[in-house]
Amino acid sequence: MAINKEQQRVIDELDRNILLLASAGTGKTNTLAYRVAHIIESGRAEASQILCMTFTNKACNEMKGRIISLAGSAAKAVEVSSFHSFCFKIIQDESKRNDALFMDVTIFDEEDCKELYMPIKPGNVRDMSFAALLAMVKEYRSYYGYYSNNPREDYGQTICRLMKEKSKEVEKLFVNYNQVQSDAFHDFTQEGADWLVSYDEALQSVHGMDFTDLITGVHRLFQDEQIRERWRSRYSYIAVDEMQDTGLLEYKVMEMLWKGNHVLLCGDYFQTIYEWRGSDPFRLLADFEEHFDPLKIVFYENFRSNRTLFTMAFETLRHMFPKLVGNIYNEMPRAVSAEDGPPVRIYGGKNEYDEAKFIYDSIRKLATDA
Repeated sequence: MAINKEQQRVIDELDRNILLLASAGTGKTNTLAYRVAHIIESGRAEASQILCMTFTNKACNEMKGRIISLAGSAAKAVEVSSFHSFCFKIIQDESKRNDALFMDVTIFDEEDCKELYMPIKPGNVRDMSFAALLAMVKEYRSYYGYYSNNPREDYGQTICRLMKEKSKEVEKLFVNYNQVQSDAFHDFTQEGADWLVSYDEALQSVHGMDFTDLITGVHRLFQDEQIRERWRSRYSYIAVDEMQDTGLLEYKVMEMLWKGNHVLLCGDYFQTIYEWRGSDPFRLLADFEEHFDPLKIVFYENFRSNRTLFTMAFETLRHMFPKLVGNIYNEMPRAVSAEDGPPVRIYGGKNEYDEAKFIYDSIRKLATDA
């Protein structure tokens, strides 16, 4: 694939911070790999001083492979990591210096955590919603800076503040079949701190941490200037992909590494899928623009979609978000493909469940037809 002018700007600009707005299929992974190779080959930084973060292990493996294929064996020292893996590395490393941290900690995934919180979960609250509720309170405890030695009191303060500032967001987590489970919601306001303490104790009893603990743990560690500086000074160039899925506390953790370094954030406002757990791309990318004076670069060419599919998708976005589309794009984005592709089928679901069932059945049919 030939490098276009916008991609070349990302590769060549090694002095300024960059805000890259790139949707799926615009060649961003390949561009970031070329940029890393250019940093190494130009001598601007050692491979070990380059940190690339994204949000899935699959994306990490893909990026690492492309970087090595371009820059050779020297690029093996480039740190390519998911955000949670990076936080785990920090906690493991700092546990060697701090006896209060467990060295033999185990990371619990969603299913493992479900076994621990089921005894305290109200029966009429969805599992996913309850997990999101626990994560929200834990994250905001750190964001608010409630770091006393009394977790129950900290969680109580956090819940009280959330009910004043974000009650609607909390209430959404108690919706089941379009109805607010008012009894469970009321119990949370009265007993939520006990729920959180019980869940934390269950994790600690098995030396476990959930994904939220990784973030809150590093955020708390980074309140120590010596620890924060030790990690900030390791890097010279930092690239973060999929910024639209970053939560507020995740952003605050990464932000503490940026001062004095060269930072590239890559995201797509329209691709966020994690607003239900706190991602806010409009706020966070605007904050980056305000405080880090980045060069803003937009990728206009799409190499993945045929023209019909791309035109339909973009016109949908332009209809739904006319102001935002106008603010981002100075020119019309375009599909590079010369193929029109088949016509797009439109289905009007009765509700979100009907829509989900239609999508599920359509995917199953694709697998059967293949």
